[in-house]
Amino acid sequence: MARIKMTLVGLYAYMPTIFDELTVPEGMDKDRLQLELLEQAGEFGLLYPDGDFLQMMIGVWSTNELPIWEKLYETTQLEYNPIDNYDRTETITRDVHSSGSGQSIEKGTAFNELQPREMGRSDSTSNSSGGETVTTRARGNIGVTTTQQMIEAQRDVVKFNVYSYIVRSFIDRFCIELY
Repeated sequence: MARIKMTLVGLYAYMPTIFDELTVPEGMDKDRLQLELLEQAGEFGLLYPDGDFLQMMIGVWSTNELPIWEKLYETTQLEYNPIDNYDRTETITRDVHSSGSGQSIEKGTAFNELQPREMGRSDSTSNSSGGETVTTRARGNIGVTTTQQMIEAQRDVVKFNVYSYIVRSFIDRFCIELY
């Protein structure tokens, strides 16, 4: 007796609601993901050929995987300079007191000291309360990684496709990879 292989495309043709329980990160296109699933996994046999059970299992699987997918999707939305590997902003607030000799003496606290220490003269403008705030930003390539290496790494980042990642996860979970 021959056994008939049930494929994702075959089951979808019979029951187009199998993806109704599929949950995707906000901002992702669920219809696009469904089409990607049908295109890339459509001819594989299914671990669960019962449509109602598969629909339920897709819902359980996608709900469990959703936190991972959300984080992966967020990384595809980040804005950054791909050839900068260093970006730091510091804000320092210092108290400025008069020394009686007409000179200003700045006092602050170093990160590893509990007592105020003299910090020298500052070119910053003091505010009316005798303090000043200095904000500095340093960014760029600090030389640990060459610009060419960072460009190559950026190419790998650009090639990442969260839809393909989810499809691969679906295939691993629900499909029998035999034609």
